[in-house]
Amino acid sequence: IPDDCEVFDLGSGNGIPGIMISIIKNCPVTLIESDHRKGVFLEQTARRLGIKVKVIIDRFENVVIPQNCQITARGLMSVKDIIANLSINYQGQTIWLLKGKNHQQEINEALKDWKFNYKLHPQGEGAIVEISNITV
Repeated sequence: IPDDCEVFDLGSGNGIPGIMISIIKNCPVTLIESDHRKGVFLEQTARRLGIKVKVIIDRFENVVIPQNCQITARGLMSVKDIIANLSINYQGQTIWLLKGKNHQQEINEALKDWKFNYKLHPQGEGAIVEISNITV
């Protein structure tokens, strides 16, 4: 993920990878979490760590994500469902998904409805799936 970009972490849960990115990279990070308890946890964790993240307690489908940003998600839903539910026009976005051993099956399923470029960054049995240039 480039240093000078804006990052939106979908379904942030315990803050991974969003909080880690905020610590490592010099870029604004927005954590989106629909569970109120988890959202409060993320706000408190960020405050205690002294990091600047924005926490939005809402479903990511309800959040307008700007163009030319990076999007991350870990264990949220299938590749196809994430792409289908994003409220964006896909111009300039790169989506980074931490996926398990069935990542190629999920990618193939998504490619039935969407066109996109992807790169795999292997991680054990799974991979970080980097998706860009999404079109219908």
